[in-house]
Amino acid sequence: MLAEVEVEMRDLSLPSEFLKYMLWFTSNTPVLLLVFMLLGCVPDDDISNHRTLAAGYIELDLLDAKRDRPVITKIWYPSAAEEKDLSITYDLAFKGRAIKAAQYLASASPRPLVVLSHGDRGSNVDQSWLAESLAANGYIVAAAAHWMNTWKNNTPEATLRVWERAKDLQFVLTTLLNNDVWGARIDPSKVAAA
Repeated sequence: MLAEVEVEMRDLSLPSEFLKYMLWFTSNTPVLLLVFMLLGCVPDDDISNHRTLAAGYIELDLLDAKRDRPVITKIWYPSAAEEKDLSITYDLAFKGRAIKAAQYLASASPRPLVVLSHGDRGSNVDQSWLAESLAANGYIVAAAAHWMNTWKNNTPEATLRVWERAKDLQFVLTTLLNNDVWGARIDPSKVAAA
């Protein structure tokens, strides 16, 4: 036999200001995490005098032979070039100001690295605005194009293979750290992903 239990209902409403704060915080958590991670990866020399550098960029056609998977990667970096009033267009859509194949700005110490992953059926230049800004402030930024999940080439099956994205980023990071040129430029203790 089931016993009837009387339950007293209480008003558990929270102050509206608290709810507004919690809503703001939860909707901005990814941005806040990125900001805190980047603050822990501040370059040692170039931004200490608060100057904005020019940003250079290159494209690397990498191949992950273990997975038989191309990982086309754009790299933005601080440049020694004089920034001119120029405008470039990435992939017919995104405007930018980076200088292609510009001379790398030598540094007394290795620089932090930020590895970017684009959204579903996006591109490795979707966040070029962020990459250029980080590079102009002393960071190296690498953005991988996730094979068969870009706006240029995609399949529904590739969209479901989300684990491939992490493997792409791991491959890019390992490749850059083991590269004779880029490995010397990157501080492996200051790496973030977004």
